[in-house]
Amino acid sequence: MSQLGEHEGTHSLAPVQLEGGSDDLRDIEKLRDGSGWRLTFMVVLVTAVSVGGIKLLDVVDTREAYMHAAGQLERSDAEPRDAFMRCVLPSYSRSQLTSSNVLRQELERATERMQSGYAKVLAGCMPQILHFQERVKDVRAPADTRQRVDAVAKSTDELVKAWEDLRTFLAHAGNTYDQTQTNRHIDQITTAWQQYQVAREDAHKALTAQM
Repeated sequence: MSQLGEHEGTHSLAPVQLEGGSDDLRDIEKLRDGSGWRLTFMVVLVTAVSVGGIKLLDVVDTREAYMHAAGQLERSDAEPRDAFMRCVLPSYSRSQLTSSNVLRQELERATERMQSGYAKVLAGCMPQILHFQERVKDVRAPADTRQRVDAVAKSTDELVKAWEDLRTFLAHAGNTYDQTQTNRHIDQITTAWQQYQVAREDAHKALTAQM
């Protein structure tokens, strides 16, 4: 009996080994010697860098959106608009067309020379200005500059209408051509042209200010 009791007592005092207990002890030791804290710090640091990187990418993407819109606006003015102006005014030079007054003088010369026949010239050129109108409407600007870009599109609509009104007037003038009445339509074109130039410049400044 005494030996059995001693045997039982020995087992009752032995430490109980739980599954995974050794791993838990090692984790505790890591925390004690500081390696666990270093691991936690590294996780936090990597997370912070990742968040910062995402924010930086957002900034880059936003800047590229302004640059893309500014490029679209510039190309619409330099390509299809110039194509239309070369069509309606064969002697057109972008560097010489410095104001609406110069445009008025050129149109007055053209209509005085060709009179109602100038309607056929305009009819052949309308596809170019319609393409120009579409290119302006295709400009996609960020929300805070959208109103300025929309103003350019609206001014382009007015410009297209003014040219079409001149074409229609000349087409129906026939032998009753009147230069005074023609000049009134030319004035509408030059006014719309000036409004377009102002709106385009405002939009360009708004876009480039964010770049």
